[in-house]
This record gives sequence, structure tokens and C-alpha cells, in this order.
Amino acid sequence: MAQGLARQWNDWGIQILVLMSFTLQVLLLVFAETRRRKSPAPVRLLLWLMYQLADSTAIYTLGHLSVASSKARDPHLLAFWAPFLLVHLGGPGTITAYALEDNRLWLRHLLTLLVQVLAAAFVIYKYIKDGSTLLLLAAMLVFVVGILKYGERTLALWRANSSSIRSTLKYPDGEKEFNLSHWRKLRWPYPRKDQDNGDEEPPRKDQDDSSTIGDEELPRKDQDNSTIGDEEPPRKDQDNKSIGDEELLLGAHSLFHICKSMFADATLYLSKFNGDCSTRYASKDLFGLVEMDMSLMYDILYTKAAVDHTWYGYTILVFSPLATAAALMLFHYSSDKRGGGKANVGITYALLSGTLALETISLARAIGSTWACALMYCCGWERLLGAVTFLRRRTKAASKRRWSGSMGQYNLLHVCTRDKTELGNRLAAMLGLQNLWNKVHYSGTIPASAATDIKDRLLKATGLNAGHTRGVGTLETMKIDRNSAYLTYSSVTNDSFDDSILSWHIATDVYLSQSKMIGHQEKLVAAVRVLSNYMMFLLMAQPEMLPGPIRQGQYADTCNELDKVWDKCLADRKQGAVPDRGSPQKWWSMLKKLFQRDKPNASRMPQIKELATKLLSTIHNDADNDEEDPGFAPVFFLIARPAVEGPRLAEEFLAMDSDSFLEGIFYVWLEMLCYASHHCDRDSHARRLNNGGEFITVVWLAIHQQQHIGTVG
Repeated sequence: MAQGLARQWNDWGIQILVLMSFTLQVLLLVFAETRRRKSPAPVRLLLWLMYQLADSTAIYTLGHLSVASSKARDPHLLAFWAPFLLVHLGGPGTITAYALEDNRLWLRHLLTLLVQVLAAAFVIYKYIKDGSTLLLLAAMLVFVVGILKYGERTLALWRANSSSIRSTLKYPDGEKEFNLSHWRKLRWPYPRKDQDNGDEEPPRKDQDDSSTIGDEELPRKDQDNSTIGDEEPPRKDQDNKSIGDEELLLGAHSLFHICKSMFADATLYLSKFNGDCSTRYASKDLFGLVEMDMSLMYDILYTKAAVDHTWYGYTILVFSPLATAAALMLFHYSSDKRGGGKANVGITYALLSGTLALETISLARAIGSTWACALMYCCGWERLLGAVTFLRRRTKAASKRRWSGSMGQYNLLHVCTRDKTELGNRLAAMLGLQNLWNKVHYSGTIPASAATDIKDRLLKATGLNAGHTRGVGTLETMKIDRNSAYLTYSSVTNDSFDDSILSWHIATDVYLSQSKMIGHQEKLVAAVRVLSNYMMFLLMAQPEMLPGPIRQGQYADTCNELDKVWDKCLADRKQGAVPDRGSPQKWWSMLKKLFQRDKPNASRMPQIKELATKLLSTIHNDADNDEEDPGFAPVFFLIARPAVEGPRLAEEFLAMDSDSFLEGIFYVWLEMLCYASHHCDRDSHARRLNNGGEFITVVWLAIHQQQHIGTVG
């Protein structure tokens, strides 16, 4: 049997590899866009496997062709497949890098390009030069397409590095020169208005005014002064402001240099041009604007957008399907086709027609993209722009570029009140993977609607924009006395950031379960829980998004201490009670719980309240009384640990409890989030864009955009 499989592989191995390489290109084109929004872990794993296999399969097959083609039945046809593998190495325009680190390997891809081009040229020269002229011409056309596609990918990887992005942010001297240069780079302050907007067109000044683009340089307007693609009315929000997603996306293009300067850590040029753009768009939908900018930044970092939407990029996009179509016609009339086997001829037709389809799709996607719409707008191509925008509105292309709205959630008290007898917990304990199981099984996400109230309050907040403090500003604004709230002030000034998050997370849950002043503030309570759980999720699952050092050992020790307290609660509950063994669980019920995530929710609020009560009672124990309460370590031993500091903080909160105190807790958490976003490494923000982006990145961009409005305005 083994010999039979080996024989079959020798006969059909190259054919299988070539078809596999092409199939991977199709799958990457289809599924790569899922990274723009948060996708499940299995989808991300599958996409990673396809990304890794695509390059390795094409390289291995190309090397195999250079050796095995001479032994094949149709060496001319098999050699004709070599340039298609170059095209496959170029990859689809929807993905160039899977991770941010891939962009830094552009030199490796350049070297691979040179080696693989030489390998493909060798195969063509050795096996096709003596064949028919038509087949040689077809091979040369596909060969040129392959070089251009792979070179395009390598250039896109190079342009996605911080140094390359920073080099594009060169600001000329003088306001007028700044305006003119940025307008030519698809940035402009005043796009078309909609008659229902209620906004008046800003007066256009004379050309001699150094702060305004000259009249002849302004974008052209429709005679009816209507918004592009007026098939869909602009969205209305509660403040009676209106702006459509397509117009907002154009605004994101006009301010994209601000976003790029932040990700590249470059100095930002302040100008009235930027101020006018920011005021117009950010005042309508600040978070929508930065979400669109995040999507554009994703294009620069992980796709070919930085190269595709240039004059040479459009040239390649147009040339590739035309050259492939010509190669298809040349092969159809080639004499080598008639002497080949039916299977090999069929595979060649499949490669030619499939490549033609993929290249045509890539061209259509580029023409229908927001980058092309921005170019059409600047060039004044009204009819073409109207047709493309009509199709984009029908498919809601602009709205799909908004942030996915997914915020991670993780709650310590929820985890510590888990049922340790469940199958998943027992298996994790046996394998020593309890921390990993808790991280995966007990974390969850919330929809975008839960972040709406947080966004609204962030816009109205004052004193949060600097991002240099992590709560003390809010406490001082509330006029909380330092002497009576020493621990509260110390937790946001003296403690390390991870200790602050752990302590405030525990204190928040304990306070919410014990306070009698929050009964009529359900919406604010939900917002506080969301922020507290989100910061805990970042500390546990995305520590690179927080200013360091983030000590995972501190988090694990805190979990262990809370587990001891909950074990004591269970022991107290069972004293004097008849043991309740409960009804035996069915095996399918156990398996269902094993694969069903236990996300933070309200289902275990009674248990959390019981644990909170026990925590408050425990902190009053002296070291001499630790024998009476063996479920918790002595206070003097844990005096600097969050497991003790959290309940003590909650005790101070309850002592200061009032109708407005909950709002103060919310703004402390918000200030912590702003602090973390400001001090997070730029690369960490960029890395998360390939999985939908994080809310902390949205906050970071929104804060800086708001600062820009205030500075320039």
C-alpha cells in the first residue's frame, strides 16, 4: 500500500501541489477580510494555517518543478505552471501580513523574490524555450505578472513599517502649502453637503489667504449641492446632527495623517486645515471617525492598500487581468496543448481562468474601495463616483469599516465562585492548566451597544484627555478628603498599575453588592461593571495593552486568595446542614458545560454578594484571630496585596457612599482606561487591529483627536 501511495504521489504530486496552492489563494481572498472585525479563535487559527501554507506550498512546488519536470509526461505544460506560483507568492490584496512582525521581514521576502524569480526563469528557459512560441509568450506574460505581484507585496510590507509610514508625514512650510499638498494626498476639509444637513458651507476666502485652498484647487461640487450617492439619507443622531457613513469615511481620509502620525509616533503638524477638518467631522461622530481611521490603518499595515492605490498600483491591477487573458488566448491556440494529457491541460486551463478571475476580482475590489472613491472625489469624476457610491451604499461597505464593538469581559469574583466540581475545572486542575482554563472559559465579550454610554460620558468628561493620571484627578474633582480616604488616593498614586486594577476591580464588585444608594442607577451600574471587567480582561488576556510591568503572578495569587475565601463561605454554608449530593449529571450535560463558556453575567450575583460580604468581614480579623478563620491568610502577611486592599477600598467607598459616588467610581475607571491607552505601546495598538481592534485603541485615538480640536480650534 505504501508503494502504491508513493507511486501515485510521483505521478500526481505536482498537480496536487499546484491546485492546493491556487486553492489557498482563493481561501485567503475570501476569508482574510474577517480579520477586520473580531473573529473566533478557530477562524483565526485556520487563517493563520492558510497564510503559512500558501507561501511554503508555492516555494516547495516551484523548487519541485525545477527538478521533476523533465521526468513528467508533459514537461512543457508543467513548466508553464512555474510563473503561476510566482503570482501565488504575491498573494491576494486582502492580506500581506498576518501579524505586525511580518512587515519587518520585508527584506526576507525581497530575497525570496529574487531566488524564486530565478527559479521560475530557469524552469521556463529549460523546458519551454524549445516549445511553441505561443506557449513561451504566454509563460512570459504570466511571469511578468508574477514578478509585479510579488514585488507589490514586498513593497507593501516595507511601506507598513513605522519608519516608512513616518517618512510619508513630511509637512511643508506655510499653511497654504500644507493645504495644497494634503489635498493632493486625498485630504480636504469641506466635502459635499446634503441639503438636509442644516450645515452651511464655510465661506471661501481669497486665494491670497494663506489658510485656505485656492478656488481653483477646491474639489468640484454637484450643481444640486447633494451628498455623493444620495440614494440613502444621512444618519440622524440624538443631537440632531447628521452625517452619512460614506461622508464620514471621506472625512477619515482627510484626517488620516493624524492617525498615521500617532501609530508611527511622529510629530503632528498643527494647522487650521486640520482644525477645520476635525471640527467638521469629529463634532458629528468622533468615535465613528476614529473607527474609520482604525480601519484605514488596518489597510496600510496588513493589506496592499498602500501600494494598490498609487499610480503604479493601479497600473499593476489593470495590467494583471489583461496579461492573464492574453496568456489564456495564447495557450488556447498553442500547439503544446494538443499533445498534452487531458488532466494537465485541464489544470492549466483552471490556473489561467482562475487567475484571471482572481485578478479581475482584485481590480473590481480596488475600484469599489473607499481609497478609489477618495481619488474619484478629488479628481471630480462625478458619474463614476456616483455609481460606485450607489453600490457601496447598497452593500453598506462604509458601515462595515466601523469598529466591531466587541469588549472583552472578565470578572474575578465570578471566576472564584465557579463550581470546581465541573468536568472542565477538574480536568484543568489535573493537567495543571487551571489559569489557562479560567482565562478561556470564564471570559466573554459584550456587544457594541454596551459601550455607547461609556463613549457618551467620555465625550462629556473634562480632565481625562491628558491621560497622565489614573484616578487622582477624579478624586480631587469630587473633593474627597485625602485624610479620610487615604487608601483610595494611595491605590491610584502609589500602587503599581496592575495592583490598582486588581484592587479597584475587587472593591468595585464589593461596593456594588453592598451599596444601598445605587438602586435607581441601573444604567450607570452596568457601565461601571463593563469598564471594571474590561480592564480586568486586559490585565488577564491582553497585558501588553497596559503600561507595565504587568505581573501575572500577582493576578494568580489574588485568585488563589479569593478562592480560599470562597471555600470558607462554602464550608460555613454546609455546617450543620444535611449534605446535599444533588442529582447525578448526565454525561451530555457535562460535555455541554465543558464547551459552553461561562461568561460574566448576573446569574451568580447571589454568590458574588455572599463572597463580598465574607471579604468585608475577613479584613477585620487580626493576626491573632487567623486560627478562627483559617480560610484566609493573616492580614499582616497580605497587607500590600489586592485581595486585602480591595475589600478595604470597598469599606472606604461604603463609608463615603452617596448618590453621586458611583459616578465618581465610573470616572476613576475611565481615567484609568485613558491612562492605559496613552501609555500603551504603539505596536500593541497596531497588533490588535488584525483582530477587530480594542476599545482602548478607540479611546486613545478619540482622546488625541479631541485634543487636536481643542488645540487648533
